Amino acid sequence: MKNTYLVLCSFEKKSRKIIMTLHQLDLLFPFFVFGYGAVMCIVTSLPILFARAQGKVPQFMIDRVRAHEPLGWVCFLVGGVWSLQNLAQF
Repeated sequence: MKNTYLVLCSFEKKSRKIIMTLHQLDLLFPFFVFGYGAVMCIVTSLPILFARAQGKVPQFMIDRVRAHEPLGWVCFLVGGVWSLQNLAQF
């Protein structure tokens, strides 16, 4: 069976390309999901950030960030469980 690779840095010389297999990407993806969820939960849970952004950022952008709060919690919980499952495999 032929290995499928994902090239991360295509701007480097051909002899120095960093390649990642789909299996490696599958192991890292839950941590990206967990990280996104953690960042969104922290950002949407701190009212001081919204107070500071009130005059500097248009209101529709603040509303858009607040709309991502449920997705952040889902990613935080699912990514956390999924990451623990991947850690338990080692």
